Order: sequence, then structure tokens, then C-alpha cells
Amino acid sequence: FAGLGFRRGVELARKAASLVPAGMRMSTWALRWILDHPEVAVVIPGATKAEQVLWNVQASGTPPLQRVQHERIKRFYEEEVMAYIRGPY
Repeated sequence: FAGLGFRRGVELARKAASLVPAGMRMSTWALRWILDHPEVAVVIPGATKAEQVLWNVQASGTPPLQRVQHERIKRFYEEEVMAYIRGPY
């Protein structure tokens, strides 16, 4: 979460992990969320290991998140994250 202090970012990342469906990696889930937005033309994820590249590629083959999942993510952001972001939003 850009704009947050380290401790708060770790705390919120742990809470966000509870939204990830069972059996899915958080990184794959996050990339799938990004890909679900038609405004996004390309995603450039990072990787330091070959297996991470494979996990990143899996995101494009994963079915889009369900509407209810998108709603939970939005609610999480609005209720848990937004108040801590510095700057205009």
C-alpha cells in the first residue's frame, strides 16, 4: 500500500490476505484483480525467482474474480485502508 508506513502496511497486507480464496496465492490474486479492470492495458509484475514468473503468468489464466470478491476488496479498501493513505485520492 503506497503512502503507508511499514508497520501499517504489513498489518493491512495481513488483513487483505484473509480475502484471498483458498488455494490461491496472494500475488496471483492481486494480479487477477488488476487484470479484471478494463482500464488496465498491461501489468508489469516483479519477480526475483523463476517460480515467481510462473505464478505471475498463472494470473492471466485464472478466471476473473467474482463480483462479490470485487465488492469485498472495495469495502476493505474503503473501511481499512483509505483513511491511512496520504495525499489526494
